[in-house]
Amino acid sequence: MKQIALIHVGKAYDGKYVLKDFSASFEKGGVYAVMGPSGAGKTTLLRLLAGLEKPDEGEITGLSSEKIAFVFQEDRLLEYLDAVQNVRFACPGCSRKDVEEALLHIGIPQEDAVRPVREYSGGMKRRTAFLRALMFPSDVLFLDEPFKGLDDQMVSRAAAFLLENRKDRTVFLTTHSRKEAELCGAEILYLPEISPDGI
Repeated sequence: MKQIALIHVGKAYDGKYVLKDFSASFEKGGVYAVMGPSGAGKTTLLRLLAGLEKPDEGEITGLSSEKIAFVFQEDRLLEYLDAVQNVRFACPGCSRKDVEEALLHIGIPQEDAVRPVREYSGGMKRRTAFLRALMFPSDVLFLDEPFKGLDDQMVSRAAAFLLENRKDRTVFLTTHSRKEAELCGAEILYLPEISPDGI
């Protein structure tokens, strides 16, 4: 099985390490939940893996040729478009019917799917951003707190939809909830917080 690896990776901001001499390996095709206290480097780890940032030290292997999709902590939707248009903007090969059906599965009915997302609740925006990444034809999914703002029922629906539709993609998600990790069938990677002196 091919692997993704971080080898003695270090990343610092303003002289303070958020990851230091960090090594880990992941089997491609797995689901991984990155957990830890605030400030432990969960988002930084995802951004490094996705190539959005470069490590100050060490190297990352196994992802150079992979196509990625990312759900950021901010939804980053096109507010003047509806949910279907937002998804199809990122995934033009997806039919309107398929997108509408997928939105329904995560709790956004057709009458809401055609309203501008600026009129949506925070939870509806979050689900739209989640679906946009999931329907994009990628090899790796990066989900930074993908269920933020969703109630337990919607988290369960979204997690089930992820498992049904991820195919053989590798998934990395950050979460503060062990239950969310378990719903996604994820292997948990726990990041301890680095002490202020960087040790």
